[in-house]
Amino acid sequence: MALNATDFVKLEELSKIKEDTESLLTEKMERWEYLEDLNQKIQAQNKK
Repeated sequence: MALNATDFVKLEELSKIKEDTESLLTEKMERWEYLEDLNQKIQAQNKK
């Protein structure tokens, strides 16, 4: 982004890509947390 600081069209495009990537990362992290929680519950149930 720093390399394109004066190219506002390119900067806007890069900002959109960054925003989309961060959103996707957030979704994936939430899914991972859900699955990790589910795994822990299953592990706890199997120990009983």
